Amino acid sequence: MAYKRLNDLSKLQKEEGWFPEYGGPDIGYLSLTIDYLAKVYEKSNWDLAKEMLTKAIDFLYYFSHPDGSFGGEYGSRNTKYIIPSGIEFIAPWNRKAGYIAFNLRRALFEKKNHRTI
Repeated sequence: MAYKRLNDLSKLQKEEGWFPEYGGPDIGYLSLTIDYLAKVYEKSNWDLAKEMLTKAIDFLYYFSHPDGSFGGEYGSRNTKYIIPSGIEFIAPWNRKAGYIAFNLRRALFEKKNHRTI
């Protein structure tokens, strides 16, 4: 049953890696989806979950600013927050996730003003 639901979700994922939220991609919600997909992959080791994670990170990568902030005036809701746990989980085997995680950690250490949950 869980794999069927994952498969159904995979059909909603756009070729670029995002999932539709309010008529387009949303950076914050995508980071939440990455978090849940990482949990699924951690428990199941399903290739489909890993493929979906990779596509999602490939998309999210372009919205990761060098100062560790995210999003802004693009996306369906102008989201500026990020949920880092799923990104951190896949960082050891995904170079782009590692880059995002590094920038987020550095920004937190330097106490930059951005929203990280």
